[in-house]
Amino acid sequence: MNKKILLLVLVVFSCLFITNYFTSCFAYQQVELDPAYLNGRVSYVDFVGSTITIKFTQPDGGSDELTFSITQHTRINKDDLMLSISDLREGDEVIVQYYDDPMSFTALKAARINIKPSN
Repeated sequence: MNKKILLLVLVVFSCLFITNYFTSCFAYQQVELDPAYLNGRVSYVDFVGSTITIKFTQPDGGSDELTFSITQHTRINKDDLMLSISDLREGDEVIVQYYDDPMSFTALKAARINIKPSN
């Protein structure tokens, strides 16, 4: 019985060592991501999926849409007020600072959303 317990402990420690070794070999490397900016209007807010879709005008005059993930680190503000995704409305004119995370399969990530004041 003691040999079985000793063998089990040895196997567990071996697994932990191997996992720790390979995790450090393939660790996610922090990448400096250059932010991009987009001016447009909110066309859709998905409160459940935490995404927003922005409609914008392309340089050739055509229009297009991009969808951005809202994360816990996304800063949403209007003037000097800090807001949340629930404060975004369809039709709001915004400037989105975003980045494309090459290590992720999700939508573009919004770092900052500035809601332009209504005229």
